[in-house]
Amino acid sequence: MDISLFLAKFIGIFMIITSLFVMFRAKALHEVIDEYIKIHSATYFGGFVNLIIGLVLVLLHNVWKGEVWVVVVTVFGWIALLKGVFLLFMPHDLINKMLKIMRHKQSYALLGLINMVIGIYMVNAGFTG
Repeated sequence: MDISLFLAKFIGIFMIITSLFVMFRAKALHEVIDEYIKIHSATYFGGFVNLIIGLVLVLLHNVWKGEVWVVVVTVFGWIALLKGVFLLFMPHDLINKMLKIMRHKQSYALLGLINMVIGIYMVNAGFTG
């Protein structure tokens, strides 16, 4: 299987599942963010996880030409990589401020909807591409 197709399917399915969690379990997500803010080590753990995933995606799939969905796969890799670096090197207070912005219920609905649309697009591209 082509790596681009596999990653489109993987990213799409992941986004659909997480968007459903964001939309239907907003209260639980709110609690998770509250705990995440309190625990400094969680930020570093999240940074390392994003760094690893981002590096793997960027090294496996750094394609900037072709169909839009192929470039979107590459963009996701770079976003994960940059997020990992950000979480590892940014002051914890700045990260906390950004997370507190995300705690609004409207943010959950909008984030869930955006993730769902992108997820459906990626799944469609991966299974029909």
